Amino acid sequence: SGDPLRGIPRIEAAVAVDSTLIPAFHRLALWSHHINDDGRALRYARRALEISKEDPLMHIRSEIIEHRVLGRTDEAIRDMQRYLRDVPEDISMNLDLGYTLYTGTCRFGEAVLYLRKVLELDPEDLEGKRAKTNNFLGHAYMYMANYDAADSYLREFQTLMQNNADAAQSLAML
Repeated sequence: SGDPLRGIPRIEAAVAVDSTLIPAFHRLALWSHHINDDGRALRYARRALEISKEDPLMHIRSEIIEHRVLGRTDEAIRDMQRYLRDVPEDISMNLDLGYTLYTGTCRFGEAVLYLRKVLELDPEDLEGKRAKTNNFLGHAYMYMANYDAADSYLREFQTLMQNNADAAQSLAML
């Protein structure tokens, strides 16, 4: 999430001051990948791998980022599941895994399990992921032909994201 074109220079400035900010390198890798600068994305992913060697969980996260940048969806899913065995309550990782399962492999039923867990882990939406999760759930259920559930989640997405074009488009697609 966020604006890569505005965010990349800001995060690059931060890592110029502190080159040990592993999550910053993760974000740089993903945003660079998002704007199709995969050479830069891979450099950032590999920097994260290099500096995360002493932290096993952060190293797994770095491996996941590298897999995503290189388009290795199955390996990314495997490592996300491995990470969640150690940290099952990680809201962001559950969201990322659910999204990856439904967009990268069309494993909608599995995706729904992880996405619903996000809502269970954060019922007060303290992490601010409820809208995105409802959108992903709505799409996963739509592709599973469970249109009532899809409608419910997409309407919740629309309520949370008032005047958002993505919400209107999702409901129109349904």
